[in-house]
This record gives sequence, structure tokens and C-alpha cells, in this order.
Amino acid sequence: MLHEVCRRAGIAVDRKVLSGLVEERRDHQAQLFRDPDPEVIEMLDRCRAAGLKLAVVSNAAVEDVEAWRGSELESLFDATAFSYEVGAAKPLSEIFEVALARLGREAAEACMVSDAVSDLEGARRVGVSRGIWATWFLDRRSGVAVDADLAGDRLGVDMTRAKTPHAVINLVEDADSAGASKRH
Repeated sequence: MLHEVCRRAGIAVDRKVLSGLVEERRDHQAQLFRDPDPEVIEMLDRCRAAGLKLAVVSNAAVEDVEAWRGSELESLFDATAFSYEVGAAKPLSEIFEVALARLGREAAEACMVSDAVSDLEGARRVGVSRGIWATWFLDRRSGVAVDADLAGDRLGVDMTRAKTPHAVINLVEDADSAGASKRH
């Protein structure tokens, strides 16, 4: 894929260097699946225990998800919508519609958790009314505090910021409790 991007951009690239970069990226992605954050695993376990159906919606090339198959993370999700399979990338509506269909859920029943505000906006366009902006690793990586209210206001997205995986658990459990009280 990277070779094709360079070719289209008219950039001459040494195939050996390019192959090395692709392999380095593949190894990095595989490490993420081999050694997932324990807090994220706990969050996913608790969401599943609460009866939630979970999907991964990811802008990914084939090599990005090679290590996904058989990983601990794969077993925690009910469905996937990888852009290379779907033929559409976030924040386009099609990828969210595929994920919802694979889960067997309506958009109004769904909540989108994402590290990208544009993805939350894309999910909102298909009818997902609840967004949680996951920023715990953004804060760790950049060291810069992220302003969810400002970002949400700019894009017109109703979202809650989750600074830790545990915050997602609390938000989901609070929403579930509120929904249960409305049903009774």
C-alpha cells in the first residue's frame, strides 16, 4: 500500500527501504495485539459482562491487522469493520453502517468510543447519539491536555471525554443504569 501511495505521488522510493518500513509497522501493530493494555482488557471484559455487543471500527490496511486474528483482543469483540475489507474509511458513514449491521444493532442503540473526534462525528451522522472520546493514550503520548468540550463544540458532537479505560466503564454503567430506570 505504501509503495502505491509513493508511486501515485511521484516519489521514487528504494524498495528495500520501503519493505523495511512496512515490516517495522507490521511489527509495531503486532506488538499492540500481543501486549494489550490490561486496563483496556478489563474495560472490554466489563462491557461484555454488562451484556454489550462490541465492534472494532478501524481504518486499517491488511498488514495492520495481520496479528489481530487469534489475539486476546479479537476474542473480546463481536464484530469488526476494517476499512480495507469494507472499502470505506472512518469517518464515512458506510463503515459505521457495516459495523452496526454486523452487530445486529440500530444506530440509536449504539455508543461510539474513539480517540478521534472526526470518528465520533461520522458515527453521529448515521444516528449514533452517544460518543465517548477516549483520550488516555493521547494524553500519555503528547503530554498535552486535550479539551473535549472545545473539540465537541467545534464539530457539534455531544461527547463525553474518558481520560482512562475505567472512565469508559463508569460512563457505560451510568448509561445502562439510566436506561434501566427509564424502562421500568
